[in-house]
Amino acid sequence: MGARGGTGWLLLAALFVPALAWAGIRWDWSAEEIVCARKIGVNLGGAPKDKFFVRQMTWLSDAVVTGTVTRVEHDPSTGFRTTVVLAVESVHKGEQVLPTIEIVLNDGPFYSEVYGGMVEVDSGEPSFEPGEKVLVFLTGGTFRSHIRGMNEVSLAPQQFGVVDSGKWTIQQDGTGTFGYVCAEDSSCGPQRVDRITWMEKEIERARTAQATLCRR
Repeated sequence: MGARGGTGWLLLAALFVPALAWAGIRWDWSAEEIVCARKIGVNLGGAPKDKFFVRQMTWLSDAVVTGTVTRVEHDPSTGFRTTVVLAVESVHKGEQVLPTIEIVLNDGPFYSEVYGGMVEVDSGEPSFEPGEKVLVFLTGGTFRSHIRGMNEVSLAPQQFGVVDSGKWTIQQDGTGTFGYVCAEDSSCGPQRVDRITWMEKEIERARTAQATLCRR
């Protein structure tokens, strides 16, 4: 795998938008769902309030799970450059989530004929490390590849994409750390730190409201 290709990589990265715009997320919310979501602070189709960020991420996700990363694989020949293999430990939202799932990412290395070498796509998706314990907000069914254009790709039952930057790293002290995405040539912003027990309550509140009050 080659290093990021200087100006070429920066030009390439500038073409891409954050993962949320590419994930297979519903935008056809009914008026009833929008009203229902607002009752718990969720603004469907708009930016979430910081206080209700976890609830909104839950609402947009097909699955919310905690687990440990067992492998991170890169394959420049596929539409999704990186695959993260996750051993699932807890399912907070989602049906028939398998014990082992794959998180597919657009980010990763690939050969560019335009720039004549290997370049690295870095569109703001979260990164993962083997052995890392994480809480992730996921979308299944369909996803979109930055490299393959706007065509949606059907995912296998064990495959998911990350909703926006929906990944927390779980620390041993019971907190989850959410690192804000930053460009390679600038300093990262502050990290948000929440207790996992609080987040689990927020996830359950949003999941229950969506399932019982706002049936699709």
